[in-house]
Amino acid sequence: MSARTNPPNDNSKSLIPVLRTKPGPGLKVVILSTCWVWVPTHYSGKRTVVCNDDASCEWCKKQVQTWKGFMVVREYNGQRHALLSVTPNVVEVFRQNLEKNETMNGWIVHFTRLGNEVNSPLHANILGRMEGVPAVRWEETLQHVTRLFKWKPDQVLLSTAPLAPVFRLRDPANPV
Repeated sequence: MSARTNPPNDNSKSLIPVLRTKPGPGLKVVILSTCWVWVPTHYSGKRTVVCNDDASCEWCKKQVQTWKGFMVVREYNGQRHALLSVTPNVVEVFRQNLEKNETMNGWIVHFTRLGNEVNSPLHANILGRMEGVPAVRWEETLQHVTRLFKWKPDQVLLSTAPLAPVFRLRDPANPV
């Protein structure tokens, strides 16, 4: 096979699909990540875009910045990994249900939309925990997020432990 017939490998593409909870019966997943990765975002009218989080961000002049959290999950009855986007209200539900020194890895969660619109508020109901679930480290979650947005993070928030303070990560190679 020659380079003319096959495109070169694009290592910047996301390696796993992105799951989005739609209105209706919802989505039942098992959480693989041990923590979530936060990204400042805006909605462009067509898709979510990363916020530059500085004076040069064209979207900050048009709308309020929001945060999206990302975690790696698998569908409850499947094996395929996916990246799931969550909102701050979902993470608050998680924080309220975590015991000290516990992670969300292995949680079985049912995500639903609290309305009939695709952007209706997201809700999470924790159904229990599955033991022996392989843990996805924050570095891998961050790698999926940066590939998804084709973005080099210098403004990302990372929770290194579910109940710990959230740290601003300026250099992914040298976390706080």
